[in-house]
Amino acid sequence: MDSLQLLGFLFGSLRRRKISALFAFAFTLIIVLVGIALCPRTYRSEAKLFVRMGRESVTLDPTATTGQFVPVQSSREIEIRSIRDILESRVLLEKVVEKLGADYILDPPNETADDKLVTTTNSKLTWMEDAMDTTMENVRHYAALVRLSDPVPEAEQAVKKLTKALEVDGGAKSSIIMLELESKSPSAAQKILETYLDVYRELHVRVNRSQENYAFFATQTDRLHDQLVLARQKMQQAKDTQGLVSIEVRKTNLQDQISEVEREIRNIEAKLSGTKASLAASNKRLDQIPERLLTDQVSGMGDPATDTMRPQLYDLEIAAERAKGIFSEEHPERQRIMAQLASAQKIFDLQAKARPTQTSTINRSHQELELMVIENEAVEASVLAQLEALVEQRDTMQITLRQLNASDVELAELQTQVDLLQASHREYAENLELSRIDEALRAEQISNVSVVQDPSLILLPVTPNKKLLFAAGSVLAMLNAVGLAAWRERKRFTIEANQDGSVSANPNSESTEISG
Repeated sequence: MDSLQLLGFLFGSLRRRKISALFAFAFTLIIVLVGIALCPRTYRSEAKLFVRMGRESVTLDPTATTGQFVPVQSSREIEIRSIRDILESRVLLEKVVEKLGADYILDPPNETADDKLVTTTNSKLTWMEDAMDTTMENVRHYAALVRLSDPVPEAEQAVKKLTKALEVDGGAKSSIIMLELESKSPSAAQKILETYLDVYRELHVRVNRSQENYAFFATQTDRLHDQLVLARQKMQQAKDTQGLVSIEVRKTNLQDQISEVEREIRNIEAKLSGTKASLAASNKRLDQIPERLLTDQVSGMGDPATDTMRPQLYDLEIAAERAKGIFSEEHPERQRIMAQLASAQKIFDLQAKARPTQTSTINRSHQELELMVIENEAVEASVLAQLEALVEQRDTMQITLRQLNASDVELAELQTQVDLLQASHREYAENLELSRIDEALRAEQISNVSVVQDPSLILLPVTPNKKLLFAAGSVLAMLNAVGLAAWRERKRFTIEANQDGSVSANPNSESTEISG
């Protein structure tokens, strides 16, 4: 029997067994409709997240900047993929179960957010679900008794159910991430998804902002501040001990002063050399010029001293003659007077009886040279005193400079310590401010992930698909109708098939024989 004959047989069976076919079609369709009516409804809630460029995308964690670090280029896709991985993490599901309870996840209430809208279908199926749950619980219990299955806590069952009910999609080429969650109740789906987003926001902020950073940087900043104050005090004490404001400034000032003093010393030495040369020339010239100049000379004039001694000599001669008449030759008085007379006579004889008289005056050139010599000697003494004072001053400043150079290492070390502590304190203070900002953002739960669409309340169930089930049930009913009609006509089908086989085996036989 070929396909056309088979189709003819099936249509013939439907005509002959149309009541049975209609019964089978109606019965199957009724079962399908009852199944659709009794099938549990599943509702879906949708939410959308927008991942924008935020602080988490363009800033580093403050602890990452406390030392040397290598910048790492992170793409936008990696960031969104990381957010999706966090959304799909088990810890979020566990926290949702912890907040709502395992009973709420496993057996959510049937009422929607609006008390006037109630899903009555699920209410009608409560007894069936309870019976199925009781049966499955008994099965699991007895299976656990014989170690065929392991007991699963309700929390684990709830987490497993949420894992299957939650779907995260999007973000591949877009900044929008879509979340879908299915549940037996629309209000439960909405509430579970809202709780899920709340838990995610807390986790996202906590992951991107470390809570311990602020306390760490506050402690480190205070410690560095105390060390900086102590180092500055040591630096100030060292400067006070040496009377410095700044060692570099003091050294510069000393070097400038030493240069100035050395320049003055060179000038004074040049001046001293000039003064000595002038003094030597003046002394040499002074030796060549007479102190006085002869202005007049008179010859033949008596000597005033001789003229004065002559009366005294006469008196002594008279006294000698008197002593001769009075005293003997050995008498002491006579000898004394005679000795005086001899001595006076000797002196008188040595004096010139006549000598020339000269008149002289002061030589002004000699006098001026003497004044110049005196002035040069005074200038020389003054210059020498200045030179001595400047040399002493220069030596004192050089000693001070050597002392500064000797203490430069200590002060430089103290200054380096102050600079390093100041730089570290500034860096940690900046990181403390960043941590404070992160702490404030964390407290307010502000991040770069925004909820574009809040979890929706969709009252239209996503399962079962009534149209698809009805179409499939209609096809199944038709197949059942055709099958029942064909089954009722199975004997006829066997006979016709045998007849067709006979005809094929004896093509020259007559048709009347075949019919008989």
